Amino acid sequence: MDKILLALDGTERSFEVVKYVAGIPRAKETGTVLFAVYDEVPDVYWDLGDQANLASRIAQTKAMSLTLRNSLEDQLAQAKEYLLSHGFDSARVKPVLHKREKGISRDIISEARTGYSAVLAGRRGVARIQEILLGSISTRLLQGLTDIPLCFVGKGVPEFKNVLVAVDGSENSLKAVDFVGWLMKGCQGEVSLLHVIRSKDKTVVEEAEARIKAFYEKAKERLINKGIASTSLSTQVIYGVDSRSMAIIQVARKEDFGTIVVGRRGLSAVREFFIGRVSNRVVQLAKGLSVWIVS
Repeated sequence: MDKILLALDGTERSFEVVKYVAGIPRAKETGTVLFAVYDEVPDVYWDLGDQANLASRIAQTKAMSLTLRNSLEDQLAQAKEYLLSHGFDSARVKPVLHKREKGISRDIISEARTGYSAVLAGRRGVARIQEILLGSISTRLLQGLTDIPLCFVGKGVPEFKNVLVAVDGSENSLKAVDFVGWLMKGCQGEVSLLHVIRSKDKTVVEEAEARIKAFYEKAKERLINKGIASTSLSTQVIYGVDSRSMAIIQVARKEDFGTIVVGRRGLSAVREFFIGRVSNRVVQLAKGLSVWIVS
């Protein structure tokens, strides 16, 4: 059975991941693991507790650790209850409170590599670093989960209904299309395939449109074979833009696509990075939207 991992951290932002998943019909057919990592006070701290100059500080550390663990336990219970209230099978929803071993992000990555179909996290929730666009833990997930579809859920819990798939005609883009076919099972929303061309040159645009046309036919056939109605599919090409990433985001907002799907490398020729340049910027700039990165 397929299973998905929801990374939670006790904050309201991370609970938005639960609300987003509750609206995905496909998720009700998978196993759903609610995964939270807590940091226990090291044993050495307990041994030092009788030293007067450290006693107060250690007591505070113990209290903070206990408070965090309790908040995680409460959120895991609330998250399961929320999913059950939205039609999920209790036997398929598993809360896991995991004692930190290697580090929060590395523990999430290690768990994800035990056979998950997808991982979802809040855009900032798992990091608690509000001064940067993506928290350090979120960034590590982005870099570390190079072979598993990863979703960052936007603030405000955008509804999972209409999905915009940014493609470039590559094999990696077809992987993104196939994943959307899997993800959209049972959903009545629309799927739009978008190709962005920066050039304004007529010849360049015509050649690019000709190449992407064949890709679109192949992609639509795959989606229809996955059960998506042909009437729910559309394609579009836009050109003459300064930024492909901003063009993708603008289309999503203008046309009411709460979810964007991009390939990890397909949109960029920069192969030495873990994630393509355009894909990376979409993740960073798509505030209020949910973004899937598919390898």
